Amino acid sequence: MPLRKAEAVWLVLVLLSVALAAAVYDSLPSQLATHWNARGEADGHMPRFWGLALFPLISLGLVVLFWAIPRVDPWRRNFSEFLRYYDVLVVLLLVFLLAVQVFVITWNLGWRFHPAAVIAVGVGCLVYYTGVVCAHARPNWFVGVRTPWTLVSESVWYKTHKRAAPLLKAAGIVAMAGAVFPNAAVWLVLFPVFAVAVYTVAYSYWEYRRETEGS
Repeated sequence: MPLRKAEAVWLVLVLLSVALAAAVYDSLPSQLATHWNARGEADGHMPRFWGLALFPLISLGLVVLFWAIPRVDPWRRNFSEFLRYYDVLVVLLLVFLLAVQVFVITWNLGWRFHPAAVIAVGVGCLVYYTGVVCAHARPNWFVGVRTPWTLVSESVWYKTHKRAAPLLKAAGIVAMAGAVFPNAAVWLVLFPVFAVAVYTVAYSYWEYRRETEGS
């Protein structure tokens, strides 16, 4: 399968990350703050080179991974039915990483604001759009609610994803509220996603049991 237009956009975003790192390299201190606690205080540092190289390297690794997934999935034909949603999800993920990179750079240039403003909104958008993807995802081994029960039964797959889609959208909206309530951002981001994950796994098992016991 040749390189698709969406995949070219992914590579452009990686190159943009590289260009940004190169443009600001000489303006930053030798040690960069790269980790913050729940109170928004910097509590971890890295050498400037690795602090700037980290984001392009992660982005490139993700591009390689997401390029490979539709090509190696045993049910890759199903990807064609929701590929455009998959492509947008990858774009959003790369844009989120770029936004975090910009936050790290601006913080180390002396601009101070709570990291929840970036993390909560970014993760919230990703979780919300994951709900959109779930609404259109067809059975596959990599994307969606992949439990033993959704992977062996198409009906369980579709029922589970129909439940998961609105719940993930709601979890994404709650996560974004972390930008307004930064002191509670960790809980607003993590707890709804964890709750949805537990519920959808349990629901897929329950639907599978009901299906097999009724047959």
